[in-house]
Amino acid sequence: LYPFYTITNPDFVAKTVNSYITRLDVNGWVRDLVKVGKERPRNQGGDDIDNIIAEAYLKGIEGVDWEDAYRVLKDNADYQRDDQNTWSVVDGKKIGVDSTYRTLGYIPADLNSTWVMCCAKQLEYAYNDYCAAQVAKGLGKTEDYEKYLARSANWQNLWNENLEYGDFTGFIWPKNSDGTWLEPNEKLSSATTFNYSWNNYFYEGTAYEYSFFAPHDVDTLIEKMGGEKAFISRLQTGIDSGYINVGNQPGFIQAFFFNHTSELWHTSDSVEKILNKFSLNGTPGCDDSGSMCAWYLFSTIGFFPNAGQSFYYLTSPKYETTTFNLDNGKTFTVRANNLSDTNKYIQSVT
Repeated sequence: LYPFYTITNPDFVAKTVNSYITRLDVNGWVRDLVKVGKERPRNQGGDDIDNIIAEAYLKGIEGVDWEDAYRVLKDNADYQRDDQNTWSVVDGKKIGVDSTYRTLGYIPADLNSTWVMCCAKQLEYAYNDYCAAQVAKGLGKTEDYEKYLARSANWQNLWNENLEYGDFTGFIWPKNSDGTWLEPNEKLSSATTFNYSWNNYFYEGTAYEYSFFAPHDVDTLIEKMGGEKAFISRLQTGIDSGYINVGNQPGFIQAFFFNHTSELWHTSDSVEKILNKFSLNGTPGCDDSGSMCAWYLFSTIGFFPNAGQSFYYLTSPKYETTTFNLDNGKTFTVRANNLSDTNKYIQSVT
């Protein structure tokens, strides 16, 4: 939703980032959700306001003191990235941080105080670090940039290269503090019920699905999955079989990863399959304050964000012409010349 607002409502995005700065100064920390003025301690995954801040910074949003905004990123990177229950909240502020994500490089599965959503958190924290690194680089903070960029590779620490499922080998999987892996089970591809998402290694998703979550390092991901052909086959299988649930946020971006291969047309075909799951009865999952609607809008218009990075993925639009009416009074138009059901693949872009 916020990458969409960076185009249509940049002032709203600036006010949101400024609210994070205020909350850091008033509350002492900033979580993904604030309720009645207090930060909600438990996130549904990583420190994902980092992605919103980086997205706004890289897309040139005005009206923000970015040095001030960077304080929020640095606080999350250096003092948050929690393991889940290794801290307590006193008077609305967090105390007692001891993060194995920072000390071990991964969140162990066998420690009662840390394992909750350890795989989901690990992957999102790695991406949060990458987002923080991009802003640090832009602001000339070289030491922080190098530290966070190196830590963004932490997603690889939960890659079990020997874990097999069907025709595929190598998946993200929970690991114990002594370095041993948990035994595989049906949760590799079977989505856990939402009722138990707070008590599983993956949050509202599967190992098959989350194993694709390295949006800052897809080239390495392709290599770990056995090369381009194996990657394409696994991704296509995940989308066609439902192992990747396109009706929930963990499965939003994967269809666009075909753009990292030489067979780009799979992006348009897969996105079309997903779009067909939308109907006048609604979205194929929970819209969650507009996230699925924003996914739909981007996908039908023909470009899609990798939030927190300075590029867009392209896909075949559904309309010959789409016009954004921007809040600065200007318009932004996307045209697809000679678009039809058969002439639907992108030949060139200007």
